[in-house]
Amino acid sequence: MAHWRRGWPIDRVKVADDLIGFVTTDPKSGRTRYCWLRVRNQSNVLFHGPDHKCF
Repeated sequence: MAHWRRGWPIDRVKVADDLIGFVTTDPKSGRTRYCWLRVRNQSNVLFHGPDHKCF
């Protein structure tokens, strides 16, 4: 599971109408981390996947 830290810059990327990606980069290692939000009518789902954008 990715560990995000306070103060890291976060970018928001709209992948589809119902899928939003959040991306941050660790300033020390340069490793990029990803988190996904699936927007649904009944409820929203926030999930971490492998830290790779093709997930």
